[in-house]
Amino acid sequence: MAVPAVPYVQNAFAADLFAGQVALVTGGGTGIGFATAQLLHKLGASVAL
Repeated sequence: MAVPAVPYVQNAFAADLFAGQVALVTGGGTGIGFATAQLLHKLGASVAL
């Protein structure tokens, strides 16, 4: 039995989800922390590393 493909979702979050919020991301200089910081910024947060 074939497993159905998972649909691709470009962005499941509203563009201003974290507007006006501040996010402190430890380990934000590399790896997963960096990707998390980028996404939070893209979603409107001010990011501190």
